[in-house]
Amino acid sequence: MKKLLLILLCLTLIYSCKTKSDKEDIVAQKSTLNEKNIKGKVKKITEKSFYVSTRFGEPIKDSVQFTNIYLFDENGFQTQLETINSLSYRKKMNYEEYEKHIFKYDTNKNCVLVQVYSIDNYLIRHEENKYDKENNKIEINFYSLNKLQAKHKMEYKNNKCRKIDRYNQEGILKYRSEFIYDKKGRCVEDKYTIYGNVAKNSQINWKLIYDNNDNIIERNVYGENEWNYTTKSIFEYDNKGNWITETTFNNNKWDKRDKSNIISGYFEREIEYYK
Repeated sequence: MKKLLLILLCLTLIYSCKTKSDKEDIVAQKSTLNEKNIKGKVKKITEKSFYVSTRFGEPIKDSVQFTNIYLFDENGFQTQLETINSLSYRKKMNYEEYEKHIFKYDTNKNCVLVQVYSIDNYLIRHEENKYDKENNKIEINFYSLNKLQAKHKMEYKNNKCRKIDRYNQEGILKYRSEFIYDKKGRCVEDKYTIYGNVAKNSQINWKLIYDNNDNIIERNVYGENEWNYTTKSIFEYDNKGNWITETTFNNNKWDKRDKSNIISGYFEREIEYYK
């Protein structure tokens, strides 16, 4: 949602005449690190999500829920993602034990293919991305066993994604997101519509608040049938300005089992930088 893509004017002529520093600036702005709001020349990020349990009336960090390992090249583009899910998390979410994502790019540094492999190196699924002339991602096609399973189509205005339509394998529209941005180019609202007979075209609005490091510290969700809740995050940062711990709190008005302002999640990052 926060992706900022630069217009590359007349790629075959003008871009070839740019200086080395101009080209490096374009690459930097398009890099995965920039899109993910990660600062510095990062080589690897190991991110862990922990369960939170209660002991003696106090919430504490418990066992690992899942681990994500991100790899980046020296230009800041993501090359690989490994995900390791705990047994309890696999049963709950029906996920694989292990997945490895491989990212491939075209000459304009657009990610055009994501291949997902199992623990035995079997290709589980893949994603194919399409871009317009301004290098905005306009379509994602999701395949499993070479069969189209879903499609996302995006619309842009001033190089900002304003709408995403999500279709199932029958080509039926299931979900739509419409985005609003602030003056800094950050997404501050997502108007999310669920289509279908069961949901009866339910509308859910997400409103986002950021800190000075451009990380989301508050999510306010408003919907039908008392589907209203707030999550808040507290971050700790390293000396580069990247977060290394995130603690999330829930204030769920729709779930009476959930107490107000309790810790609902805890995340840790280990960040390795290029020397």
